[in-house]
Amino acid sequence: MRILITDENLIWTPDHPALEPYAEMVLVVCLNGERVTDKYECFISPYAWDPGALHSCDINDAKYAALENAADALNQKLSSRTDIVLLADITPASLYPFLVLRNRNRWNRLHLCAVSPRGFMELENRDSAYGPMMHDLTSLCSLFYMNSRKLLRELGPGAELPDLIRKVSDVYEELLPRILFGIQRGKWDKAFFDFYTKSYIPLEDGYDMIESALQDRAFDPAKILVLKGTCLLGMPMLPDYPNSTASTLADVESPVPRPDGKAVCNYLRSLRLQLAAANHIPFTSEECPTSGPCAGTCGKCDREASWLFEKMREIPPEKRVYPERSLESEEELP
Repeated sequence: MRILITDENLIWTPDHPALEPYAEMVLVVCLNGERVTDKYECFISPYAWDPGALHSCDINDAKYAALENAADALNQKLSSRTDIVLLADITPASLYPFLVLRNRNRWNRLHLCAVSPRGFMELENRDSAYGPMMHDLTSLCSLFYMNSRKLLRELGPGAELPDLIRKVSDVYEELLPRILFGIQRGKWDKAFFDFYTKSYIPLEDGYDMIESALQDRAFDPAKILVLKGTCLLGMPMLPDYPNSTASTLADVESPVPRPDGKAVCNYLRSLRLQLAAANHIPFTSEECPTSGPCAGTCGKCDREASWLFEKMREIPPEKRVYPERSLESEEELP
């Protein structure tokens, strides 16, 4: 196993004491072109500081370009490892190693640990850069994704940015042993980290986790149907659900970001277009502009599907045409 951090990380810095037990696994990607520690092995990017350069904290950044030029060497350095764990945080540059490795990796299983940088005015530029960097997660074997907005609600209305950073750091530090243990012992192809059980759950088991959690509870059957169609990233079942606040209900019933979500979204959209065309229903659908972790479906998708089904009901059953397609036959899906 190999743990990757960068010298641009705000939380997982080379000085973080929680990394010391894993010293032989840690590789520091030095985006600024200089070694920053003698404690861990370093990979030094060929970046050279230019006082006139503009830093955009995205793929147009000179630091990203320098790492991209050295990405094959970085990938080769990791060739003998099985699991690559990329520890990112609210700094967009902490995602650079993931970006350059995701399309080059051939020998390893990639695991991303990330934190949404939302919630404060100081993070707006980071947020706008962070989303597009997370739009393609199909190369991942596992995803740990911490929602900073949820943490802010826990901290209360008076919380400030340093409070959020401390909270994220505390949660991250507490869960790091479980993250590494879960990855090392994982027998799954793709999984997400569940904050309720504090363990990795295979994507295909997510629905079953929710159903089993409901077996001993009195429940509105309609709620079970809602939950069967979704799977919450980070917490399949909250302890106080369904007797909880509106925000808790929204969290539980929201679709889950998943590594292959964008491919699922595009596939379902193509089915809607084919169904409309086969039945001569005027219908247009633009590709979803949403960036960031994708659940594969959302309110926009549901509204399009509902409208299309209403139009199908206007057609006599014997004249309805259903194109024969299956998920297994869709090449775009992993």
